[in-house]
Amino acid sequence: MSPGLAYEILAISGDSPSEATIESFSALRLLSLQTDPESFGSTYERELAFNKDIWFQRLSSPFKRTFISSARDEGGSDRWVGTVTMLGPSEFLPSTSEILEKAGVDRSCNVYILAGMWVHPDYRGMGMGSTLVMAGLDWVRSNNDPKNDADGHGRKTVLLIVANNNPKGRALYEKIGFKDWPEVVSDDENETWMMMHCA
Repeated sequence: MSPGLAYEILAISGDSPSEATIESFSALRLLSLQTDPESFGSTYERELAFNKDIWFQRLSSPFKRTFISSARDEGGSDRWVGTVTMLGPSEFLPSTSEILEKAGVDRSCNVYILAGMWVHPDYRGMGMGSTLVMAGLDWVRSNNDPKNDADGHGRKTVLLIVANNNPKGRALYEKIGFKDWPEVVSDDENETWMMMHCA
């Protein structure tokens, strides 16, 4: 790919995503699971079986936001080639809440989780991953989840899990400001929790 590649970051609104959006996102997600299966807590086989209702639910929650990197090829066509999702406190699964409680995380910290980060191999090394993460962090800073503290403007903490065999991903997160979160030991010895505070 050309160093001068044109791309833009799109935010998928939680307000009734279109069928075209759902189709494009599901194709991107399935491609990511096929290409880098070790980077995710899910599998291609599991998500291939999802119907349209499940994909719709993935994108329609007001408590999370998915960002897409859309690249324009030489022919002028747009292609979705990267994604990241930011989960607000209201979107947490009970298992996630249990992990945070065991680690003594103060809920007034307004905790968010970065998940599903992926960039197509042909488009890596161009700053696309950093741009996606920064877009997600901007959303976190402006978001006021119902489970946040009273005014939603207190310190916010963003958590993520990175595979230990993903040094480039770790380097990207560290460059942005994430650090290892030693209070939490992952159930999977091949993963590490990282955290970052953002105003």
